Amino acid sequence: GFSGSGRDCGRNVPWTDEEDVAFLGYPCYWEKESQLRDQQWVHVKARVAVEEWFEYEGEGPVLYVESLERCEPPEQLVINIS
Repeated sequence: GFSGSGRDCGRNVPWTDEEDVAFLGYPCYWEKESQLRDQQWVHVKARVAVEEWFEYEGEGPVLYVESLERCEPPEQLVINIS
């Protein structure tokens, strides 16, 4: 989903356990981002660039949307990346 200003694209992931969840997102640019709402679910196809970004305190991945489709929330809202 998209969240926050400047739009982050990401998912909720367990932080310390299943009850402690954090949003793991990446900066994402889309020319029509004003059409989106915060926490809206979308499928995104993007080009990834490595750029300076203030939240990284250096370089990191930045997404440039090539296509985007609105979608329903997944059955499992929190992903496990162990």
